[in-house]
Amino acid sequence: MFNFWIMKNKSLLKNLPVSASINQPLLLKGKSIALTRAGKPYLNITLGDQSGDIDGKIWEQADQLDKQIASGDIVQVKGVIIDYQGTRQIKIEQIFNLSPDQQEQYQVINFLPQSPIPVETMWKEMRQLLGNITNPFVKSVIHQFLEDSEFCQAFKHSPASKKIHHNFIGGLLFHTLHVVKLAHQISQLYPQLNGDLLIAGSFLHDMGKIFEISIDMGFEYTDQGKLLGHLYLGAELFQEKVSGITNFPEELKTIFLHIILSHHGKYEYGSPKLPSITEAQVIYFLDEIDAKVTNITGILSEQSTQASNWSNFSKIHGRTFYRSNTKSWQGTPEIIDRNLRKSKIKKTRKKSTKKCETKNLSMYEE
Repeated sequence: MFNFWIMKNKSLLKNLPVSASINQPLLLKGKSIALTRAGKPYLNITLGDQSGDIDGKIWEQADQLDKQIASGDIVQVKGVIIDYQGTRQIKIEQIFNLSPDQQEQYQVINFLPQSPIPVETMWKEMRQLLGNITNPFVKSVIHQFLEDSEFCQAFKHSPASKKIHHNFIGGLLFHTLHVVKLAHQISQLYPQLNGDLLIAGSFLHDMGKIFEISIDMGFEYTDQGKLLGHLYLGAELFQEKVSGITNFPEELKTIFLHIILSHHGKYEYGSPKLPSITEAQVIYFLDEIDAKVTNITGILSEQSTQASNWSNFSKIHGRTFYRSNTKSWQGTPEIIDRNLRKSKIKKTRKKSTKKCETKNLSMYEE
């Protein structure tokens, strides 16, 4: 059996510098065939390991190789890391599919990024936060999900997205936990909001992703995911769970369905409805905050091919991001202490001056 920890070394993709040679198994996470200006086919492919993804191109025998390799396969890759317009890529010299026995030996999950926090630790915190819900009907629907072991297993290990944010094993739980924590905090800041709706809606908003993205295929979209999407799949799952609860209020059911279906916030973001309930609007904001902060943090942490304080260009955001050197303006404890002492001396001098001025003024008044 392949040992997961074997890959935690210098051969990880994120540790390979430009010009480094590579000859090792990688996960084929995606491929698409395209044509050059001359009409010759070539393959765009995305390869990955625990540390992340890297793109590459296959120029020769593209049609033939397209039929031999598929997304989710472990492939042997030989090539060189290059810099292409400020982005690291693999210049592929050779690529071939491993035998079925080798595929089973390596296991896809060993080539996927893992959560930085153990899933069981996050799951325990999630259950504690959900324990703050007081409404009996809201509690009953959450109970339906927590008692479904198959759902819980999938929820704890699924990624939150294919590429954009939290694209690692446990990413869906990691992202959802952050949104639920934000919901809990904001419900205390704004008591006019329904805290139970915020917490439960935040927990349920992305659950359709357990059907949308497949771990076995290397975070590839499933047929259901491509045809229906996680908003619809989540709403369908919610209705299935609610059907087992006696006398569940129809209005509350509609509100939860609205939260799930509108949490993308805008039509151009794929939302079939705009948020029309305050709690739904808030959940959209919280979801957006966590996704965007995580995405931008990831962009800033990527290895830039340019000696610069700026990240590589992000197509999603349409810009580059500045890496601020916080250490340069935080100051050392000694400098901070010295400045505080100077400030106290200045304040003392000002007080002394004011006393003198008052004393002199009183003499004239006499």
